[in-house]
Amino acid sequence: MKFLKKGFTIVELILVMGIIAILSSLIFMDVFRSKGNIALITTMDVLISDLKNQQSKAMTGNTEGRSTNAPYGVYFEQNKYVLFHGPNYTSNNSTNFEVSLDQGDQFSQIKLPNSQIVFALASGEIEPFDPAKNSLVIKNTNTGSEKTIIFNKFGVITDIN
Repeated sequence: MKFLKKGFTIVELILVMGIIAILSSLIFMDVFRSKGNIALITTMDVLISDLKNQQSKAMTGNTEGRSTNAPYGVYFEQNKYVLFHGPNYTSNNSTNFEVSLDQGDQFSQIKLPNSQIVFALASGEIEPFDPAKNSLVIKNTNTGSEKTIIFNKFGVITDIN
């Protein structure tokens, strides 16, 4: 009479657990990468909205309660950007508005004159404009993904790649 042993061998259990571990790690890595890409896209959307808002204020002559019209601009640092009023960024100006980037996002290349974009009154053009210095690269350090924003002299974003 033969006895039938029911159940799994240790080799079968180890094999199944290994397959589950591999699949789980692949799924986790994809979700993590997607989260980083979404954070980068969100940062880009907010930045583009702020740039357009600053340009719009310069074009309409919005004084925000000040006595004089002046250009509006955006100053860039590695982990933040600053919205400012006037022909140049001044760090101690109390009317500056600082926007910190999401954790993991940073400006990896700031190819702009004086690390700033200044929109001229009425026209909204970038002053001064240098075709060799007209881009900005945002990088997510968690995923390594990057987005480059390229501007033309009219302050229009001509390419995002």
